[in-house]
Amino acid sequence: MKITEQQLRRIIRKKIINEESEDLSSSDFIKGLKTGAADIAAGMPKQLNDDLAIAIKSLSAMAKFDKSKFQKISKLIADYAVNALEKEKK
Repeated sequence: MKITEQQLRRIIRKKIINEESEDLSSSDFIKGLKTGAADIAAGMPKQLNDDLAIAIKSLSAMAKFDKSKFQKISKLIADYAVNALEKEKK
């Protein structure tokens, strides 16, 4: 059986997502943001700070008011992030 690159990426993405969170509660999400925000900011190149802030604000608004588009963007991000997430694990 031959697996396409896209199928392999989906398998890897699902594995990464499932390892990181299983039905993340709101309180765990808030706690994770509080403790992880400094690490995220410290790892960002300065010239991308504004872009990341805009992306977070936009994703938050989409999650509240346009769930279908939020889910599409979330899947797209997960697909594109597979390689970067693997590098970050190492």
